[in-house]
Amino acid sequence: MTSPAYGDVDYETQRGGYARGRRTDPRIAALVRAALGDARTVLNVGAGAGSYEPGDRHVLAVEPSAAMRAARPPHLPPAINAVAENLPFDDGSVDAAMAMVTVHQWSDPDRGLRELRRVSRGPVVVLTFDRDALDRIWLTDYVPALVTADRPRFPAIERIEAALGGEATVSPVPVPADCVDGFIEAYYSRPERFLDPAVRSHQSVWGFVDPHAAERGLARLRADLDSGAWDQRYGALRRQPTFLGALRLITAPPAQRTALRRPAAPSPRPEAVRRHHCSSAASVRKGDLNALAPTRPAGDPPGRRWSVAWNHGQLWRQGALAGRGTFSSPTRRSTWPGPSGSPGSSRGLAFVF
Repeated sequence: MTSPAYGDVDYETQRGGYARGRRTDPRIAALVRAALGDARTVLNVGAGAGSYEPGDRHVLAVEPSAAMRAARPPHLPPAINAVAENLPFDDGSVDAAMAMVTVHQWSDPDRGLRELRRVSRGPVVVLTFDRDALDRIWLTDYVPALVTADRPRFPAIERIEAALGGEATVSPVPVPADCVDGFIEAYYSRPERFLDPAVRSHQSVWGFVDPHAAERGLARLRADLDSGAWDQRYGALRRQPTFLGALRLITAPPAQRTALRRPAAPSPRPEAVRRHHCSSAASVRKGDLNALAPTRPAGDPPGRRWSVAWNHGQLWRQGALAGRGTFSSPTRRSTWPGPSGSPGSSRGLAFVF
């Protein structure tokens, strides 16, 4: 399999299966929301098509794959093109950070997790799989290579805890029998589903298993389902409401900010949090940042640097004093238009700083 720079799966070609099959399960989502606490601003790193982004919070999404960014539904904010290992945000700039079944795709998980810890002034929430529990699902009896292929991809739970500061709560996540997030354990009680290539297309590990070994194992599964042998061995799972397998929710509490800064001196943090409306909502939605005409609030010193990102029709600014007045995004830069700009009708668009 060709490995793009940001992971070991080519999401540019596989986005269709992921967008259709990897959806937010409401019961797992409730656990994620509880772990985020009362955070109002949430950074979602490795956001993909937006699974588990809480709709009642202000979310900043980061996703390096162009295809996955394009697959995000229209009701979610577009994602920033960035990687976990180098997040374009100031220290402590969000209330919480989350990473949903993505850490195993990062080129440097330790660095990426430290970045999450750095930018979050509150909890960091990671949904992942325990590499030592991947063999709990019966499917590995038919295709043992699934464990052989997947285990090296996932960082150990202890490694994740250490990268997040050494203190974290690790909770096993019960997987519902009718789970709509199509990872392998979601089908523990629905074995017939593994015979569908469309289902397997949104489970990345199949791409790392020898196709002949996979075909042999699936042929055995088909035969056992036809003969009733599967139900004799595992039939009780069809009536089991949840399954405790390898899925884990890791929640790291806030840490001391002084220990988390990048080696380079950080930019000065803004002295207050305020909202300021900007103009041309239609142009903003089209991504034309040059059309923005923000009015500098009273008392705001000239020469601010603006880091711009989408968020439910809002623009978020991680403010820092700069030598000249600009506002910028990961892809566009424009000169501050000065106090002559008119706020206009922004329909809720705002710079937050």
